[in-house]
Amino acid sequence: MKAKKSPKNTKMLIIGASVLTAASFGLFLATRPKVKKPIITSKSSKNEDAKSLQEITPTTDKVNTQQPKTLGELIQKTSATKNDNRLLVIGDSQVKRNLYECIMQDWGNRLGLSVSTWNKEGTTPAKILDLMGNNTPEGAELKNALKQKPPIIFIQLGDNGINGPTEVKALLSKIVSNYKGVGNPLIIWSGPFPLCLPIPGQDTKYVKAPPCSTWRCLPNFQNEKRVVITNKIKDGIAQANLEDIIFISPYETKAFENYETRTCFTVDGIHLTRAIAQDYVTTLLDMDLVNAK
Repeated sequence: MKAKKSPKNTKMLIIGASVLTAASFGLFLATRPKVKKPIITSKSSKNEDAKSLQEITPTTDKVNTQQPKTLGELIQKTSATKNDNRLLVIGDSQVKRNLYECIMQDWGNRLGLSVSTWNKEGTTPAKILDLMGNNTPEGAELKNALKQKPPIIFIQLGDNGINGPTEVKALLSKIVSNYKGVGNPLIIWSGPFPLCLPIPGQDTKYVKAPPCSTWRCLPNFQNEKRVVITNKIKDGIAQANLEDIIFISPYETKAFENYETRTCFTVDGIHLTRAIAQDYVTTLLDMDLVNAK
């Protein structure tokens, strides 16, 4: 579906900040372990056998005509309006390690969603586009998932770097090209997560404590994630000029309040613990939809 020409009709929501903020792992890719094959799977909230992405579970609730005030209400309204409860989670190792399971269990149970995922460690928007463009097995899996037209898509990308707005715009355009004639999906893009200094006993190869001068030094790395990469994602979303896109910065959410002074909430300075991932996912549904553009 082509992007609408008039930005006046664009519905881009910014949650939790007047300026979009996100995080990035910058040059983290250079020293990451060998990436693993992506996972695409589907689970129901009632621990049933994995369901096919082609299967749609109709909703029986009446469509709520009131304007949704929270992210949870917006997701529910989208599912009810389209009579389709499927949610596809696309992302990197944060999704693989904890986020998918947390979303599946929490949002699946609370909202009655059938949650599926495609994820690949160390991936970026540009790498995903390459996988699909070269029709690799991983790319083919994602293309097939998108052809099923799930009405809600949750993207967790940016933690492995963003070269520029162009790749963000291109990925969004690629996604919505599968929705011709049925209307764009609700897309929720969650930015990368704050860093923290690993506590004794944790891996310290990713984040360094000052004084230091490399890009892995906490102040430099944090600024790159919170400001630089954030603006690239923000600009890419704006350039895509599509409807029904929400960007959320973890830096500005309740789950990460006072992140700079808290005990480290990751296992290595970067990857979230299960507890903070669960807190993030749970509190997102209750967030107000603010600063609608």
